[in-house]
Amino acid sequence: MNKNEPIVSIITPIFNRKDLIKETHQSVISQTYTSWEWIIVDDGSEDNSWKIIQDFAQQDNRIKVIKRERIPKGAPTCRNIGLEVAKGEYVIFLDSDDLLADFCLEQRVEAIKKEGNKYDFLVFPIRTFRQNLLDINHLQLPSQYDDLEEFILWNTPWYTTAPIIKREKTIQWNEKLALYQDVDFNIRMIVAERTYKFIYAKPDVYWRYTEHNSISRSNLFTPQKLEARVFFLEGICEALKKGDKLKKYDKAIYTLAERFIFDFISQNQYAYFKEILSLLVKYEIITTLEFYKLYIILPLIHNQLHYTSLPVLWKLSRKLYSITNQSIPITDTKKIMRSKELTDIKEYMKVYHQSKN
Repeated sequence: MNKNEPIVSIITPIFNRKDLIKETHQSVISQTYTSWEWIIVDDGSEDNSWKIIQDFAQQDNRIKVIKRERIPKGAPTCRNIGLEVAKGEYVIFLDSDDLLADFCLEQRVEAIKKEGNKYDFLVFPIRTFRQNLLDINHLQLPSQYDDLEEFILWNTPWYTTAPIIKREKTIQWNEKLALYQDVDFNIRMIVAERTYKFIYAKPDVYWRYTEHNSISRSNLFTPQKLEARVFFLEGICEALKKGDKLKKYDKAIYTLAERFIFDFISQNQYAYFKEILSLLVKYEIITTLEFYKLYIILPLIHNQLHYTSLPVLWKLSRKLYSITNQSIPITDTKKIMRSKELTDIKEYMKVYHQSKN
């Protein structure tokens, strides 16, 4: 470790990843930039993961391993524990199945120096893959749209490992959420007016797309995850309100709420449906009259037409919502890939080289 260079703290939660963590470990210890510490927080693994990461720590004193000993269980809690013990000037959140390019830290620290250390975090392009780097498919690039609105609409402008953040400017992760932790974290970072910039550079992280992080429909509707939708919506509404941004993004919030509303109706979870509508009234996104229209009419239509009625419900909900004509078109919420994700690496590299000139 070079004492003249800033330390980068890499924080990784782990749960039952014995088959993948060794590959992640290799990507960390192969960094050309050597002033780093890797904090791995075990979330109660039931396989051999704890023993494996203990061996990592014995082999390299830059690696620290911790067992989560407080509740709640989950990656947000583990990341917060990592933040509590981190000593680095900068932080990167790395998932236990993702990989760093060997030049990742060097590229990011050089960019920080080049920018004069004036931003709270920098965001870098990353690539996604499935089993190995030869099947890389998507390149994640910055959106041409409002990043905050994109996060609210789930058109995620960047994934967890894309930013490098000043530790003193990093906020706590929301430990109550069983879903959408990354989106919640980034929304609150932006609302808190953390300054940032997207850096056009070579992709330096490989984000693994697996069945584990592609949650099945059945898992999405457990009681804990249904409740998480309510917590998530309330949390971002409160953050936007405190940041005096709620009015600006009320239509995006309504569009997000519609997703949750139809999840609840499709599962006959009317108590959660009512909670979402109550939140929309509380934050003055809909009126009390609109609350009753939506609460009474949408379930009636659904019960008549069942799940195939969801497109009808989308249109009906807009008719019952007073600012329909100004709200975000339903089709816009489908633009998940938009300009930020390109399958053609040549197209990106052309933009990358142009940015260098």
